[in-house]
Amino acid sequence: MNTQTCSADPDPAGPDPAGPDPADPGHPWLRTTLWSKVWRVALCVLFVWIIWVIVNALVLGQGRADYFFPSLGYAAFVLAAPPLGCAALAAVTQRVLTEYVPFTQSLLFGAMSYAAGLALVILTLLFVPGAAAGDGWGQLMFLAVVLLPAVLVAGLGYGLALATVTERGPRVLRWVLGVSGFLLAGVVVALVAQGIGA
Repeated sequence: MNTQTCSADPDPAGPDPAGPDPADPGHPWLRTTLWSKVWRVALCVLFVWIIWVIVNALVLGQGRADYFFPSLGYAAFVLAAPPLGCAALAAVTQRVLTEYVPFTQSLLFGAMSYAAGLALVILTLLFVPGAAAGDGWGQLMFLAVVLLPAVLVAGLGYGLALATVTERGPRVLRWVLGVSGFLLAGVVVALVAQGIGA
């Protein structure tokens, strides 16, 4: 008697509890072009990063924008550098990340962003003249702690980018664009109101 299972029979193991497999050609992230992935990651990381900066300014800087931004040029650099760095990192890691489910991708991307930031700090301390003035190891340990939020910021930003290509993606994208624009305008107004120039 033939006891082989027919290929049309349902999987006896049931549905995968980890969720949809992003390696499946049907996953919307894999149907997205690399350029589209890159700008989505940049935008969503910017969204999370602005919120993080504003919360820190309110908690640590008593609401004063100049606590973090002594000038408009410096503010532009601080706000733009993490999203652009994460976008570049996303571009070169997609082949690896898309082997995993979305939640794992976000965790890995957060860890990779922290590692990349720490590597940049180490290279700066080693090769930029005057960067390691004083206690270089002390600076490294301090910055290693300061960079820890990169795991959260980059991971959440990447997760949001994944969400923008789902069925509810357009709504998520509109919220990210709207809130990011509103918060950016608020930061600029706060800087100008506090007399901070270029």
